[in-house]
Amino acid sequence: MLTLIAWRLAAILLMVAGSLAFLPAETYPPSVAAQGEGKKEKNGEDKKNNQGDNKSKDKNKKEDKDKDKGPKKDNDGEVVAAVAYAVDVQCEYDEDAVSTACSFTGVAPSDAKDVSHVDLPQEEVCAEVTDGTFEYVDPDPNTGVTGYKSRGSEGSFTLVLDGEVTAAGTATYWFKTGDGVFPATGPGLSCEQASAEFVVQTPEETAEETAVVTDGTGALLVDIYSCTAVPEDATSFDWFGKCDPEGGVHEFTLAPAGAVAGEPLTQVSEASGNTSFNTLDPGLYSLELVDAKWCHAVSDNVDAKGQVAIEAGERTTVWGFICGDDGVK
Repeated sequence: MLTLIAWRLAAILLMVAGSLAFLPAETYPPSVAAQGEGKKEKNGEDKKNNQGDNKSKDKNKKEDKDKDKGPKKDNDGEVVAAVAYAVDVQCEYDEDAVSTACSFTGVAPSDAKDVSHVDLPQEEVCAEVTDGTFEYVDPDPNTGVTGYKSRGSEGSFTLVLDGEVTAAGTATYWFKTGDGVFPATGPGLSCEQASAEFVVQTPEETAEETAVVTDGTGALLVDIYSCTAVPEDATSFDWFGKCDPEGGVHEFTLAPAGAVAGEPLTQVSEASGNTSFNTLDPGLYSLELVDAKWCHAVSDNVDAKGQVAIEAGERTTVWGFICGDDGVK
């Protein structure tokens, strides 16, 4: 009897074990180890998500901070080299006519857009213009220059000048391209036998701005613009075409680069924003704007460190731009 009961109990146990073996896996309660692994994995995901949220918050804070700063300052007060536009000047004297024909052609860098027109300011002309292929503008609506301009979009013009004239010294020309307005330093005009009656038409307000050079010294001309609508990303901003050339009164100091002794030279600009440092010894100089900080500054003769280069018998120009508080954020 006992043996029969034992056999029946064994059969029941085998049936129960068999039925458990065929239950779906998900019906089994998870082990403690499995629960720990799931929790660990979930915590890792949460931590990763929190890190992403924190990075996003940090990025948003940085963007807000950048917006508060206003327009991006591409050089943070440093003077950089101007775009390397140039002008080719060729003068040919006609002894019989006692006149000189000078041609002016704008030359763009290989990676820049072509020059659509060239302007030569009136004050750069040292003799009477008797003929030529040009337009006289007063002022040019694109560059603000009063003087002689190429016709249409030719990018070149000619002037026939009274007396013997040669290409010598330096002059500042103004170019209009598809990217905006740019200055360029090129050969100026020297009049050895110009008519005695001719008087260079220099506007009264710029009479004190003429940079004085000699055979052994150079000069620095500083020209300040004021800007009130500079976008946050000013990479392709037309600084010369969009900003006001009337830069206002500002104080500047100029000192030889690396000098450890001696007082720097000081100049205060006129209301136009222009001033000059005259009869300077050749070398590198550090120029500082004392009462403000420009948001963009370029020069036609500057080294990689932002030091202005002065050469004997030559004029160097620095164009600085001061951004107003109402720029586009």
